Amino acid sequence: MRFFIYLQTIGNKVTIYPNYDISYSDYTDAFILDSIISQMKELIATYNIVDENIIFLLDLTRIRPENMRLILLNKIIGRIRERFPQDYLYKLIIYDYAPSVSFLLPILKTIMINLLSKLIIDKNYKKVIAPLLLKHTTQESVEATVSNNL
Repeated sequence: MRFFIYLQTIGNKVTIYPNYDISYSDYTDAFILDSIISQMKELIATYNIVDENIIFLLDLTRIRPENMRLILLNKIIGRIRERFPQDYLYKLIIYDYAPSVSFLLPILKTIMINLLSKLIIDKNYKKVIAPLLLKHTTQESVEATVSNNL
């Protein structure tokens, strides 16, 4: 189960985004945490990631309501910081959110107090990011169709 997806490398920065199709309620917190740590290790090894080279893209409009568990988010952040004391995060970019979840943004900032300098909340980024994601998901869909028909 992939909890985040590689998008592309820009210079020496690796961009990833969450797998929005997963329902976190189908899995235990322990499984989610272990899977994310395992995927982080794989990502770091595969792309030779060193200090501050991960850009995490987040569209809050695509997160399922049952996945908006702030306690789990806090656990994920804690586990990543515990297992990876070296800081790999360059930026966390929240590029879209619905007005109905805007109340979560200050709470998110509180949870991520140690990462505030890396947090960008700006809908203007959507103009650049959305076409990249559309191209990426379309390409993945075509590749999956081709491989399924072989």
